[in-house]
Amino acid sequence: PRDRPTTSRNKAKNGSRVRRRRRTLLPFLALFLLVVGLSLGTVAVRWLLPWDDEPLTPHLSEQEERDPFAALERAETGTGVQVQISQREGEVMDAVEIYEKCVPSVVSIQADGEGEYSTGTGVVMSADGYILTNAHVVEKAVGIKVVLDNGEEYSASLIGSDTRTDIAVIKIEAQNLTYADFGNSDQVEEGERVVAIGNPTGMQLAGSTTQGIISALDRAVKSENGYTMRFLQTDAAINPGNSGGPLVNEFGQVIGINSAKYVNEGYEGIGFAIPINDALPIVEQLITNGKVTGRPMLGITGEPIDSVLSRMYSVPTGVH
Repeated sequence: PRDRPTTSRNKAKNGSRVRRRRRTLLPFLALFLLVVGLSLGTVAVRWLLPWDDEPLTPHLSEQEERDPFAALERAETGTGVQVQISQREGEVMDAVEIYEKCVPSVVSIQADGEGEYSTGTGVVMSADGYILTNAHVVEKAVGIKVVLDNGEEYSASLIGSDTRTDIAVIKIEAQNLTYADFGNSDQVEEGERVVAIGNPTGMQLAGSTTQGIISALDRAVKSENGYTMRFLQTDAAINPGNSGGPLVNEFGQVIGINSAKYVNEGYEGIGFAIPINDALPIVEQLITNGKVTGRPMLGITGEPIDSVLSRMYSVPTGVH
């Protein structure tokens, strides 16, 4: 929180008043105007279900800024969870067939935090209860409830969460679950038809299905959490509550995890999904380690000092 100037007064023993010097507001006002000025005219990209507090933005290398999935090695899970990527094969399905194939592996998630709760969507990855979702759905949760397509409810535990890639894995104690068929997102083409399944507004509209196309590939977007990520862009309608839900191709294969959208007035049909080929290495590390390893980071941060701040604080211009 910002420091606020104090105006408290103390009386001396002789009855006279001694005033404390006010701390000047000028540096804080200048910084505030600078931030506001940089923010004007930008288009907001928001998670489909953001928490109130945003994580701090780390200082990344140029490569990591372009691709937060960079420099990761595929980990051996050692848990018996085998998430395989299927090739495009079989006959093209219509929307009804896609829904019937996929909806049993789509779950509703309610994450209870301190005095607040959120709802999202998840994708079943294994018959014994591993579920893929977004990190921003569950990262502050103290309790997680999962509701299956058939209405059965389970308490879930958080296996691991990675804010940088917005991927999380949770688990329920269940057996013989219907799990998703994962496709190869590297084979996705612009213009191909896709279906999104999820829970906009939460349980009230659980299992909602929308249809659209792949609008763009490898779309670099800096999202609310401060990280630049590369998404599949789609015009299939996704809304708050769709977070963590599947984006499915014409073969009924999950090719992306719905995560973010443009929200400014005048924009519509611009949604983003994390390519499944990028998500699965993160999933494997979360299941194995509970976190993502192998990311070197320089423990130094810098702050640009322009001519105005230089005069205010009597320091040279540049990065300090």
